[in-house]
Amino acid sequence: MRHWKYPLLLLLLAFSLPAQAADSHYMAADGVMVHYTTEGAGSDTLLFVHGFSCDTSVWRGQYPDFQDYRIIAIDLPGHGKSGKPDVKYTQQRFADAIKGVMDAENVGKALLVVHSMGYQIARTFFDSYPDRISGVCIVDGAYFRVPPEAKAREELQNNLWNFVKITSTDETMDEFLGNMRKYTSSEEVSQYFTKLMLSTPMHVRISIMQDFCDLNIWKEHPQNLPVQAIYAATPDLPPDNEQYLHTQFPNLEYHQWNGVGHFLMMERPEEFNRLLKIFAQKVYAN
Repeated sequence: MRHWKYPLLLLLLAFSLPAQAADSHYMAADGVMVHYTTEGAGSDTLLFVHGFSCDTSVWRGQYPDFQDYRIIAIDLPGHGKSGKPDVKYTQQRFADAIKGVMDAENVGKALLVVHSMGYQIARTFFDSYPDRISGVCIVDGAYFRVPPEAKAREELQNNLWNFVKITSTDETMDEFLGNMRKYTSSEEVSQYFTKLMLSTPMHVRISIMQDFCDLNIWKEHPQNLPVQAIYAATPDLPPDNEQYLHTQFPNLEYHQWNGVGHFLMMERPEEFNRLLKIFAQKVYAN
C-alpha cells in the first residue's frame, strides 16, 4: 500500500496551483487593476469575495462543486494578482470593484459569497447597488456593534485604533493570526492562511484596517434580502450572534459549527458546499 509522506506539502501545492477550468481576467476599477476569474456553465451567478489580506485561493474547495453556476471570484484591489498601488483601500473601493467586475461580465445580479471582512463589503455593496444583489452567504463575517451611547462609542473607537496597529508589523500581524490558528482544526489550513495573509503588502493591510475600524462607516439597518450565515463557534463569537443578525437580516438562515476556525469553508468544504448549494437553489428559485 502506498503512503504519502508529505501531506502538508501536497495540500499547499493544491491550494497554490492555478485552477484548471478558470479563465483569468483584468479590468481597471478606480485606477487599480483588478484581477478576477470566471468558470462554470450556468446562467445564475455566484460571486466569491475573500476577506482581509487573502485572495481567491481561499475558495478553491468550492469551485469544483458549483460548475453548474456561473462562478466569478475576485482578487480585491491590493490583494492576490490585483494591483497594489499606494491608495486608500476602503470598503467602498472594494464594493465598486465588485460592481465593475459584474459590469465587465454583463452580470445583472449575483449571489455574493463573502468571508470575514466581506460581510461589511456586502453591506456596502447593497447600500450602493441594491438592485445588483440576489442574496448573501456570510462566512464567519466580521463586524462591530456600534453602541448608541457617546462614551461607549468613543471607548470602542479608541480600542479599534489600537487594533489597527496590529497590521503595522509582520510580528504583530502574526500574533493576530495566532488567535485564528488556535481554533483551526487543520494545521495545513493554518499554515496556508498564515503565509497568504502575511504576503499582502503592509501598506494595503494598514489602509484596510484604518477604514474597516472607523465606526463612521458602519451603518446598521435591516436589509431584507436572502441571507445565509455560517459561523465558527469560538470563544470570540458573541453568544447572541444569531439573534443580533436576525435584527439586521429578517430573512436569515443561520448555522453555527463547533470544532472549526475562521476559515471554516476550507476546513470542512463538503459540508459548507452542501449548505451553500441548498441556499443558492432557494435564492434563484424565487
